[in-house]
Amino acid sequence: MEIQRHNGRKNDHDTRYTHPDPVSENSFEKEAKLMYTKAIFNDFQDEMYHIRSGVACLKSTEEEDFVRFSVFDFNAYVPGSLEVLFKKEGEEGIDSTISCGCKRFEHYGLLCRHIIYILNLFRVTRFPKKYMVNRWKRDAGVNPRTAPISTFGNDKNLKVKEIAREITLAGEYLINSYATDVDELTKVRDQMNIMIKQADETRYKRTHLSKRDRFAAILGYPSEVTVRVPSGIKNKSCGSHKWIKSQKEIAISRSGKKYRECKVCHKQGHNSRTCPQLQEK
Repeated sequence: MEIQRHNGRKNDHDTRYTHPDPVSENSFEKEAKLMYTKAIFNDFQDEMYHIRSGVACLKSTEEEDFVRFSVFDFNAYVPGSLEVLFKKEGEEGIDSTISCGCKRFEHYGLLCRHIIYILNLFRVTRFPKKYMVNRWKRDAGVNPRTAPISTFGNDKNLKVKEIAREITLAGEYLINSYATDVDELTKVRDQMNIMIKQADETRYKRTHLSKRDRFAAILGYPSEVTVRVPSGIKNKSCGSHKWIKSQKEIAISRSGKKYRECKVCHKQGHNSRTCPQLQEK
């Protein structure tokens, strides 16, 4: 788990502080650089590179609200034509609907080179909203260092997490800025140690709420609540040593207990083996 957390922090650091060289002047690439993580942006750049060297539109036909394109990909594993359906909607195509036969977006959540090629043909300069998957964005993951923070109330909790994340990013920025200047980095460390001591002193002086007070603050009720025994309620067998019989038990008791009868004389108290009539014979 520590290795995974370290790799996650390293990838976040590389995403924030490394800037890959652009492969084109396309507006999609500029937006993807600000939106995607480094690894996903590298994949997107690879798609942009193949657009210039191996994608061409063969023909197009209009079908009701959509336009069907036949796009040829020279750099595919199996070169051939693919069908792309496009419907332009919204200002600057921000609400457009588009799909490709390669199904790259359906499988990975990333737009393929064929879709980007068609969007460029229609002069769409921004990613359509429905194709901006949060999974691949820079701020998709929860920072494990801010996750354990707990406060009362949803709004306050979100605000605390937002401030905590800003502090974390500021600390990483200072470390990267003064990585080669030991004196300045030492000053930052000393200032942080002073703030840590102040936080410890404040925490020791702060009065800790009991469990009852915390629940009272969450629910909005006073901490001292008296719970009395409800009156007028009678449960089964309450206040009596007699069992409250069911309807089945009452019916059985009313019918009376049945005893065995002799098959010979039809009297009770004996059976056919000990019947007096048979013994007399």
